[in-house]
Amino acid sequence: MAAFNLAPGAFGAGAQFFGAVGANFPPNLPLNGGIVNTFAAGTSTPLATYTSNLGNIANPTSIVLGADGRLPGEIWFPSGVAYKFQLTDSTGFQIQTWDNLVGVNDSSTLTTSEWIASGFVPTYSSATTFTTAGNSTTTFQVGRRVKATVTAGFVYGNVLTSTFAISTTVVLTMDTGMALDNGLNQIQVSLLGESNPSVPSIVNYPFTFGGNPDNLIKTNAVAFHAHNSGNQTSGTTIIFDTIDKQTGGSNYSGGTGIFTAPVTGWYAFSASPFIDNTGGGATNWVVLINANATDVGHLQLQIPATTTISFPISVVTFLSSGQTAFIQATTFTASVFLTNAVSGSQFSGCLLARTA
Repeated sequence: MAAFNLAPGAFGAGAQFFGAVGANFPPNLPLNGGIVNTFAAGTSTPLATYTSNLGNIANPTSIVLGADGRLPGEIWFPSGVAYKFQLTDSTGFQIQTWDNLVGVNDSSTLTTSEWIASGFVPTYSSATTFTTAGNSTTTFQVGRRVKATVTAGFVYGNVLTSTFAISTTVVLTMDTGMALDNGLNQIQVSLLGESNPSVPSIVNYPFTFGGNPDNLIKTNAVAFHAHNSGNQTSGTTIIFDTIDKQTGGSNYSGGTGIFTAPVTGWYAFSASPFIDNTGGGATNWVVLINANATDVGHLQLQIPATTTISFPISVVTFLSSGQTAFIQATTFTASVFLTNAVSGSQFSGCLLARTA
């Protein structure tokens, strides 16, 4: 015979609920006629609970609250079954959701998921952005992993920014090929937060930036490698138009040749352009790495006539989130140009350490 366990916390015996801003009853009044909808965990599939530990009478999947905002009776879960609960007012206005709920002392559900319900209802804004009511910045910490439920299923990303004004706006760096859509209905966060995590450090604290253990090397795999597919005969920004590999978001643009830092930290860049001088004489040439409108890596050379020459240039530099870096050179012409005739000019970069 199946065992049954009392519903946890807010849904236990004698539970009472109150209104909310935007609901037909404000926060200080009992939620008369409110509704508790019950679903299978992580889904929108209705799933019944039970009125007692006997499990012989099912509650409706939409339980109507009394005039005092209280449940009409007890809620019991079958052992080993997890639920999602949704609280609305009598018009269907959603006040809150709870996911992955299991019965009190249900020993069959002790396996811990690496994802936990955020407790906040997300509102879709764009392919990388959502908002929540109230201040949720302590939950959506910059760098924390998130799992979102959208129309097609689950998508994943990292919190890029989390800011609170009237509501909280969360911007994500989505995993490759993934995006939010207007079917967004649930956000889960990684079991471990980004601030003060419980995982012990592999690198000793004296090697952290600024002496702060929270500033340990946390790269989030931001890196790219690109090359040019044809000759470039004009302009000063070297455009490596073919992206061979990129992780951590679309931070390097093959259309502009510009890398935009997704987070604040130390970055390493390296390039090896091939310049072809088909002119009648030697020419002086300057190449530099431009980071946030500053020359951070400089190389000056002379290219003999009718010569193709390659030169490596590399630098480690500090960029704040949103600042840019690219390879800049003396103006290309029809006779002195970037070429891919030898083995292709290449440009790569990566985040060494986040510091904010």
